[in-house]
Amino acid sequence: MKAASEFAAAFAVSFGLIVYVSVPDLFSEVGVWGDLAADMLHADALARGEWLTTGHYSRFKFNHPGPVFFYWNVLFEPLPVGRLHAWMWGSLTLNALLVAGAATGLARLLVPGGSLALAAGIALLAVAFLGRDLSGVWMPRRIEAPFLLLVVSLAWLAEREARALVPAVLACGMLVHGYVTMAVLVPLVLAVALLLAVVSDAPWPPRRRLALHGLAALGIGAALLLPIAVEATKLPGGNFGDIMAALEVQAAAPTAGWDGLRAAVDGSLGPDLPLLLAALFVAVARLAVAPPGRLLAGRLARLSVLSVASLAATAAAYWDTPAPMEAHSVLYLRSLLVVAGAMSAALIAGAAALPRRGGAVRAPAAPARGASVLAGLVATVALAAGALLPQNLPGRVFAQDAYRQVPPTPWVARFAAEMERSGAPVAIDYTHHLQWATVAGVLATLTGRGTFACTTWRDRAFLYTDARVCPEGMPPSFRLVRAADCAGTCLVSGGDLGVQAVAR
Repeated sequence: MKAASEFAAAFAVSFGLIVYVSVPDLFSEVGVWGDLAADMLHADALARGEWLTTGHYSRFKFNHPGPVFFYWNVLFEPLPVGRLHAWMWGSLTLNALLVAGAATGLARLLVPGGSLALAAGIALLAVAFLGRDLSGVWMPRRIEAPFLLLVVSLAWLAEREARALVPAVLACGMLVHGYVTMAVLVPLVLAVALLLAVVSDAPWPPRRRLALHGLAALGIGAALLLPIAVEATKLPGGNFGDIMAALEVQAAAPTAGWDGLRAAVDGSLGPDLPLLLAALFVAVARLAVAPPGRLLAGRLARLSVLSVASLAATAAAYWDTPAPMEAHSVLYLRSLLVVAGAMSAALIAGAAALPRRGGAVRAPAAPARGASVLAGLVATVALAAGALLPQNLPGRVFAQDAYRQVPPTPWVARFAAEMERSGAPVAIDYTHHLQWATVAGVLATLTGRGTFACTTWRDRAFLYTDARVCPEGMPPSFRLVRAADCAGTCLVSGGDLGVQAVAR
């Protein structure tokens, strides 16, 4: 029951703070274009009564393996807000649940028996570090909270804790659904956790408990594996065929290598990277000088090992990625900052609870535990405030455009309105592949209004879906060009783009 109270407190803190830092996105106009528009076109299959078996698109012309995030999005579409806002509320709710689970588990790792205040403090720390990413619906941001839950649950798994099986399997499945690279990365980190469990001196759980939690984990794993297995039956075609074709193309391309990985990690973690490395080093050093049998030192060491294993697995998974490697591909590593911050707070708390030189040895009673929890909570809140306040002061709501993750692009609506006046069907051609973001926005806008629209770029089904690729032989009715190329003859223009009518 106490764990449930800790989870509830952590959820309340994380949900409220995510709403607070995400105000510019949640309560103001946002744009429907680019990746988000492409995801809406993908999710339209559910509105048509079809099943989804693939996820977010990849720039390598395939889709990531699973659709779990799209099914979750649809649950929130009945809310009395716009579709994209509904998805944001769904994302922040899911991430608040994941953060609460990770915060509760991390607090119980660092303080035997757990602490409601510390679980809430770690939830505060998580929102401070991850910020508005926790309300984002862009896939690189959506896998940050599942990755945090994965590391924490694997640390419990290394303690031979049966209750860690369900959150570990849930996090593994969500990560694989989010990014195809996770199918390589997750097994590597999982193998390290299992090795730590084998060498651990913790008792094995009773068979009955292991069977109970194991069956629950198997059920969740089977549900997450089902759409991937259905898609695999389409081989040699289907999405997995596209993935293998992309691997063949990538094999001949220049790879990211060490320089690409270093640039991507630096781009995602930025100035926080020294904090992560310092926390890992201090935790390992603390283990080296800890008296034998110190529970906290062992748990800190396991968390450090799993964090280092995550960095190493990232290098193994992305080393051969074609250059240039994008920093957003490894945004999930930001979750390790939460682990590092919590470990730092635990080290401060441990130091505060130690007897002073010349003082009496403190009995292992409630006062020592209380001092440890209090010191840990103060340290956690201090770390969170340092990360949160500079970029999320209340005054930020008066400068929304500077903080919006999805800024409006008014020309998308103007383009859609002009094309809609011609009557259906609308067939869109464009002159440069980078114009795809606007095309996706126009297609999503027209589809939402009930107008059939498609693109004549037939090799972009992975991006727009088969339903929004024009039938073979269908001529375009409109073409997107650079505004400078149709000056004086554009039907409508915006940004640096213009729309031309194409005679049929």
